[in-house]
Amino acid sequence: MIEPEPDWNKEPGMFQDVLDFARKFNLPGVSPGDLLPRDVRRFRVTLMREELREYEEAETAEQELDALVDLTYVVLGTAAAHGFDFSEAWRRVHAANMAKVRAQPDGSDSARGSGHDVVKPPGWKPADLSDLVAD
Repeated sequence: MIEPEPDWNKEPGMFQDVLDFARKFNLPGVSPGDLLPRDVRRFRVTLMREELREYEEAETAEQELDALVDLTYVVLGTAAAHGFDFSEAWRRVHAANMAKVRAQPDGSDSARGSGHDVVKPPGWKPADLSDLVAD
C-alpha cells in the first residue's frame, strides 16, 4: 500500500548532506559539462552496482531501506562530483515525468511489457538539461 505523500519541505537537504560529505573528505569532482576522470567514473559505477546488488539481495525491509538510502547517497554523490545543478535538473525531469501516463494494465504499451510501468504519451518531451552542462 502506498502511504500518503511525504511533505518534502520537511525532509532534510539530502543533496546538501552529500555535498558536505564530499567536502569533508575532499572527494574529486569536475565542473558541469566536464566528464569525470575515467577512474573516478569507474569507481562511482562500482559503488552504484554494489548498492543496487545489496537491494536486490535484501532479505528484510530494513536491508531494502538501507540499500536504497546508500544507493541514493552514492548517486547524489556522483551528481555532486559532476558539479551539476542537481536541484534544477530534478525540477525539470520531475515536470517531464509528471507528463507521462500509466501503462495499460496488460503492459501492451510498455517497452518493458509491464502494467506497472509509466510511459511517454504521444507528444511527450524530455527535460532539456543542456544549459546545465554548457561550458
